[in-house]
Amino acid sequence: ARAIPLCDLEEYLPRADLVFCSTGAPQPVITSEQLKNCAGKRTAGRPLYLIDIAVPRNIEKEAAKLDNVYLYDLDGLKRLVDKTLAMRTAEIPKVEAIIADECNSFAAWHARREATPTIKHLQEHLESIRQREVRRNRKYFTEESWEQMEKFSRSLISKVLHSPIMRLKQCSEEPEPCGRCTVREVFGLDGN
Repeated sequence: ARAIPLCDLEEYLPRADLVFCSTGAPQPVITSEQLKNCAGKRTAGRPLYLIDIAVPRNIEKEAAKLDNVYLYDLDGLKRLVDKTLAMRTAEIPKVEAIIADECNSFAAWHARREATPTIKHLQEHLESIRQREVRRNRKYFTEESWEQMEKFSRSLISKVLHSPIMRLKQCSEEPEPCGRCTVREVFGLDGN
């Protein structure tokens, strides 16, 4: 931004894109006539934004009627601020709904984390059993079948665990205590 003396106004006005005007002058210091005169010195179609923050006004009202001239005064700025404030205020219920949804999602995620140790323990317990049984039964299979036996036993454990794990995740989101302890007892997670 550059401050200029009023005597240089007509020289700089054609070069400007944005003019802030605020003087203590009792009458306009920028007239629509001055703006018409500088229009021929400006690139065609190039807009000129005038911001008049003085009281009384420093820029004639008629300037707003000129092509590619956009005049904003304190009243217009207040209307613009009020309009954007109203638009932002209207968005508050949407924002609150987004926040509520995210809080609920976070709470559900956090609740599911409570089941994580049980799920992990259950997976480790069954994997331990699987490995013991695979080792114990290898003698009944050829060495070429061992890889297939590993795949089969992993797949079987995965299928057996699917339903209990899904239930553990669901019940951790429910407000009442669930059967997590029962799952621990049924699968022998609390014993040796």
